[in-house]
Amino acid sequence: MEKNKIPSEMEIMKMSLFMKVMSDSTRVKILFAIKSKPKSVNEIVDLVGATQSAVSHQLSIMRGVNIVETQRDGNKIYYSLADSQISKILDIVKSHI
Repeated sequence: MEKNKIPSEMEIMKMSLFMKVMSDSTRVKILFAIKSKPKSVNEIVDLVGATQSAVSHQLSIMRGVNIVETQRDGNKIYYSLADSQISKILDIVKSHI
């Protein structure tokens, strides 16, 4: 690989962090749970079988690296994938295995 093809050190660090966050099995379950449409924490808890505290913690981590985003509807907060690229990444990884 040519040196000019290697991403910058900052890009490498961000990519590494992104992959680290994506490597947790509970987070992957959450991502698949919200892949088709936004869901509340309670809906996600029911789908993934984790505690409300654990789901909220994982969502907070994923928000921090722009993997998920929130939408408020009255007093409820709904979580969704931050962009369509996340969905594509999930599909690619699933098809790879």
